[in-house]
Amino acid sequence: MSKVVLILGSSSDVGMAYMHYLEKLQTKTEKFRIIAHYNNMNSNLSKIIKSCNNISIDPFKANLEVNGDILKLINYIEANYNCPDYILHLPAKKLKYARIAQFDYDEMIKDLNIQLFSLMGVCRVFLPLMARKNFGKVIVLTSAVTLGTLPKFMSSYVTIKYALLGLVRSLAAEYETRGININAIAPNLLKTKFLSNLDETLIKSAEDSLPLRRVIYLEEVVSAIHFLFSENANCFSGVNMNLSGGEYM
Repeated sequence: MSKVVLILGSSSDVGMAYMHYLEKLQTKTEKFRIIAHYNNMNSNLSKIIKSCNNISIDPFKANLEVNGDILKLINYIEANYNCPDYILHLPAKKLKYARIAQFDYDEMIKDLNIQLFSLMGVCRVFLPLMARKNFGKVIVLTSAVTLGTLPKFMSSYVTIKYALLGLVRSLAAEYETRGININAIAPNLLKTKFLSNLDETLIKSAEDSLPLRRVIYLEEVVSAIHFLFSENANCFSGVNMNLSGGEYM
């Protein structure tokens, strides 16, 4: 029987890398159906959907800033799949450095809608359904900022990531006896399009300050996702997996 994987933010670099990984992982006995949420269909996502012939990918467009779009996504999943077995939550706006004096309320609300409130809406519907079958796994991408010393000029970003971590741990506690594992992954610097608004010299300086002297690779994040979704991680719940590359112990 195939497992249904809901990827929120499938057009992200992590989302696309994980879909590629699932296609390679699929066997005759282990099959996956992917619900690939996106807001903007970029060329890379389009290529993946067309090229992944061995796995079912069902793309669905929804603007997570709009509650009505989130409800349409939820209704579509209920009508066609009933409930996902796995939920991978990746959406976020591109990172910007900004002092608190430059705080933009409207942009903060948009990012909260995209990252936090969309996840709450999805979990509100699907966690009770997962609990009925006594199985389900949820992974949320947080950030290494939730692990140690906080960076300057990123107050909105840090606040949202801590809010996500709080939600993960609260839900993990609520469903700890219902066969559902809810965890987070906290990677350090990932050189993806998420950083495209930042100056290259800032990125290089950040890389040089890390113990590994490099960014975290997409493959390392995908491996962490695979582990937390596997049966080997059934005892993990409420964990914020440290992928800081040794910066935080």
